[in-house]
Amino acid sequence: MEVKAEVRDPKVFMSVEVVLGLFILYPHLRKYLEELILPESDFALCLYGALKEAPEGPTLTEEMLNIPEEHRERTKILQLYCENHFMGWSDTLAIQEICSNCSQRGDIFCQSGECLKREARSKYRVFDVLSARRQMLK
Repeated sequence: MEVKAEVRDPKVFMSVEVVLGLFILYPHLRKYLEELILPESDFALCLYGALKEAPEGPTLTEEMLNIPEEHRERTKILQLYCENHFMGWSDTLAIQEICSNCSQRGDIFCQSGECLKREARSKYRVFDVLSARRQMLK
């Protein structure tokens, strides 16, 4: 008798959900929520609305968001996922990850990532220069 292992999709969250999770982790970047096109999935749309209504402050947690009970557990998991993968990043890296996730799929859900990219470039232009120099030395 052959036992088949359950195959799970390794991609736990959609790109738009990861972007919204980054806004939980980096609440001071929520000004860029305006750049996103309204998500289509129920969970992402609910989280988007909750993030827009969330109180301003240096920290934001799942408990502070006005999320219906059916989405609360997934929001907690998303927050933990983002903390595990993106915690401690600079604003520039977080913005670059947001841009990357916005343009990762064929259906772009960012109106124009230009303001995000401009912000990332202007914040740490020194790192761009150093990266370019390292590339030239290789």
